[in-house]
Amino acid sequence: MTRHPCAVSAQLKAESTTPRYPSGSRARLMLHWAVSLALFQGCGNTDSLQLAAVQQLETQQQSDELVVHRESHAQPAEVEPQLEAAPPDKPSSSVSPMAAAPPPIVPPSASAAESAAPLPPDAGLSERAPEGLDSIDLPTTWFGAPAFSTVELDDGTSLPQIGHGDLWPSCWGDDDALYVAAGDGRGFGLFTQDIIVGVIAGMPGQENYRGRQLTGSGAVADVWSGFEYNRKPTGMLCLEGDLYLAVQDLRRETFSDAPAATIVRSSDKGRTWTWDRSAPMFDDHVWTTIMFLDYGKDSEHAPSDFIYAYGLDDNWAFSDLGPGPTRLYLARVPREYIQTRARWEFFGGIGPTGQPLWSNDISRRMPVLEDTRRLLSMPLDPKLRFQNMTAINQGGIVYNAPLGRYLFSTWTEYTFELYEAPNPWGPFRLFHSKDFGVWPWDDARNGGYGTTIPSKYISEDGKHMLVQANSWSDITGKDNYSFSLRALHVEPYRASWTDNPRGPMNLATLEQGTVRVVRAARNARARVMNDDDLTVADEDSHNGEQKNHDYWGYTWPSAHYVNTLRYTTGAQHTDGGYFDKLGVQVRIGTSWIDIAVSEVEPDYPGTADTPAFTTYTLRFSTVLTDGIRIHGRPGGSEHYTTIAELSVHRE
Repeated sequence: MTRHPCAVSAQLKAESTTPRYPSGSRARLMLHWAVSLALFQGCGNTDSLQLAAVQQLETQQQSDELVVHRESHAQPAEVEPQLEAAPPDKPSSSVSPMAAAPPPIVPPSASAAESAAPLPPDAGLSERAPEGLDSIDLPTTWFGAPAFSTVELDDGTSLPQIGHGDLWPSCWGDDDALYVAAGDGRGFGLFTQDIIVGVIAGMPGQENYRGRQLTGSGAVADVWSGFEYNRKPTGMLCLEGDLYLAVQDLRRETFSDAPAATIVRSSDKGRTWTWDRSAPMFDDHVWTTIMFLDYGKDSEHAPSDFIYAYGLDDNWAFSDLGPGPTRLYLARVPREYIQTRARWEFFGGIGPTGQPLWSNDISRRMPVLEDTRRLLSMPLDPKLRFQNMTAINQGGIVYNAPLGRYLFSTWTEYTFELYEAPNPWGPFRLFHSKDFGVWPWDDARNGGYGTTIPSKYISEDGKHMLVQANSWSDITGKDNYSFSLRALHVEPYRASWTDNPRGPMNLATLEQGTVRVVRAARNARARVMNDDDLTVADEDSHNGEQKNHDYWGYTWPSAHYVNTLRYTTGAQHTDGGYFDKLGVQVRIGTSWIDIAVSEVEPDYPGTADTPAFTTYTLRFSTVLTDGIRIHGRPGGSEHYTTIAELSVHRE
């Protein structure tokens, strides 16, 4: 349910008996945002709202700590709470009531004003940000502020590929090497095996970047479930010089179920492996896709007592033969007992003190993330094999130590789905979804599966990462059946303002730190949006889906004052290329909110007669925002729009 922003502002007084709101500069910012949003949305008596907010701030204790209540969830019976050790260099205050059982995922395009961080418009306010508030770090959960202000992911594999195979879970060893495992390929050798283990030296793009085969097949693990199954690697851990590898049985050909999994160990850097040969550690299709939490070089950022692993039940991915996974689970185990099933404890929710609850009984587990979305539920081709897919599949979870965030990278057949959280147990929130469109792909536009972010490839400031993913050339048209990397860049959210002057300056230039946000880009040419060429180069959003929503826009690392957009259409076609109706949205916290457009010049037809390479000027009341986009329902039988340019101004 979306609450009216007037109610959000008025609640400042009504919640005087609930947890404290921040004081000092952050409190002033909250007051400024709340009253500003009230003005922007047309609330009546904003003086009384401001007075109520001031009274609330005067009665609270002087503290900069923010505590947010979330709706409590029922906990499994007889689960004993235990205090959880925070990772080194990560304050224990990160374990807080806000880490309650995870809320459902809301797609980024959905409106959620009750969790949004209002940004002040010009109307009735100073055009400058409040004094002292131009560079304040805000908690990422405050008013739903995002963890990252901008996110940019390459459209395709962008670095040299090595090896042969898929999945490639990895860990960063104490010897600075990256240890990897792959399925159904040659690895770094000559012969195909269902599983291989290898080691990669050097850094991508450097001369010494190469892989070497260590071992494979039955020397790594057993197959427990019969001839119809293969071994598949799902997670890898480097800890105190040893390697651990999670291996599952996955049905051949259909990849439709995974009935068993176990964990093997190597004490000689992957050359030989040991495991309990009497039975798998996990069976009956429960917790059989295991992904270790990557805590950096030799798990240097892990707690001193436990390691963590995430799991999916049954299959490793969505299958057209089954329902597909929608829940991600968490477990922990003492470092010295990783291969002892009886010592594993499973996350059972959040207790009344805000601490995670754990149980040895796997049937009492609760998800740290549940995402029930179905992607590509209405393909243009009704016979398309993969459609109506779940978003959670085998990927990887890494702790980005410089940013203090836990990142879960996963995928569907045609998209990447990226989530982040402040704690291993959540709450996880979707922060980026990248749509590569249906197959065939090419060198410029391609996705993949088995997405991971190796901790070795995270920059010192945490902003730059490399994402690994794979695909088959005979199905997708693009050969990424190797250790394949692409760049991911994030800019951590900071509540900052740019006092940009009125004038002709285009705020969509890259000099402003602009990052393009698009629903889909069929030719991987979204760069035409801000290349200052209005006549020839264009892009379209065709992705093989009967979309009911489309958009083109930008985000910035800091907020800008804007009141004008100039949208230049691209080529128009008989099957699409236009919006049925053209609107504007601005980003408020984590949500995109419609704003009123006062003028469109010339009138936008919104039909198949919409002319190509024609510029339309959209004007609206000045608003301070860190993201803006044109949006609407795409027209035509193929449900897509086109664009040649989109400029942003404050006139």
